[in-house]
Amino acid sequence: MKSYLITPEGKKTYIKPHKDKKWTVEELQFLLDGYIEPVPSETDTEDNQPYVLVNEDGYNLRLPVNSVGSLMAMTVGKSIARVLVGNVLFIDKKEFS
Repeated sequence: MKSYLITPEGKKTYIKPHKDKKWTVEELQFLLDGYIEPVPSETDTEDNQPYVLVNEDGYNLRLPVNSVGSLMAMTVGKSIARVLVGNVLFIDKKEFS
């Protein structure tokens, strides 16, 4: 699986960690413009399911709704109680430790 970022406008961009190594927390925070928060999953034990990450303070910062990211998160087994906001990252588990 390739890692990708979905903006609130619905743009999907494939992304790679710096120098094609594993993601650092700093890189992820840069892409989310803040602290990272994982989106809970019903299937996180499966290796083929990506990590889905959002800005931890997205609601307090009044980041824009990300409808496309929310729908895509649900299709990979994530349990979301409300719509996701701001950038949404889908990170391959093999690229993050």
